[in-house]
Amino acid sequence: MTGSRRAALALLAAGGAVAVAARLVAPAGMPPLYDSFAAPSPYVYLHPGDGQAGHPASATTTQPITAQGVSALVLATPENPPQAQLIVGDNGLTVPAGARSITATITPVDTPSTDPPNGVVAGNTYRFRIVTDGGATVGVSPGKPVTLVLRGPTGIGAATVDAFDGSGWHPLSTTPVAGPDIFAANTTALGDAALVVASLPPASSRFGWLPWAAGAVVVVVVAGAAVSLLLSRRRNREDR
Repeated sequence: MTGSRRAALALLAAGGAVAVAARLVAPAGMPPLYDSFAAPSPYVYLHPGDGQAGHPASATTTQPITAQGVSALVLATPENPPQAQLIVGDNGLTVPAGARSITATITPVDTPSTDPPNGVVAGNTYRFRIVTDGGATVGVSPGKPVTLVLRGPTGIGAATVDAFDGSGWHPLSTTPVAGPDIFAANTTALGDAALVVASLPPASSRFGWLPWAAGAVVVVVVAGAAVSLLLSRRRNREDR
């Protein structure tokens, strides 16, 4: 095997390893990313400080109630990635009799003055709410918890989704998902929720998405170099 062929295969192997690693950490159902990287939007604060983006978006959706009940529901705020998401499975809600539709909303709200028992709130507090067309509150069906997904400010590290019940914060069993600073938790009750961390990171350490961007660049460079070497090898063979 010639040196150029060995180099090409080595580059292809390296590119493949990076691509596989990217797919392993990508969220389920997300298409593969081999040619570009969409940089995440800055975190948007309800009460921004100096140099921080403000005016976070809300999200809302309305679904009819059919003879089969309430179908699965996925709602997300429009940032990239979303700062707050709500995921409900089929017939995962307890709907009052007589309702014809439900409306789900995600809204950034003022963080309660009560401190969480496990740290400090990082980013916004979001209110997750579902009501019927008549305004009645819709609850979560027993045994069918819904999922809350929250994205925090860049570089927060480990975090817990905490729910606020009107009098205090309660940590939920939390799992990191999809990328840095994004966490999910199941809950049996809707209401206010936020990410809680042991302490907020200094501004200089908030580069959580940089390695992801660098990885995407490596994929592009490695794949391009490998293709170039293989094409050069083919041209040399045809010229002989």
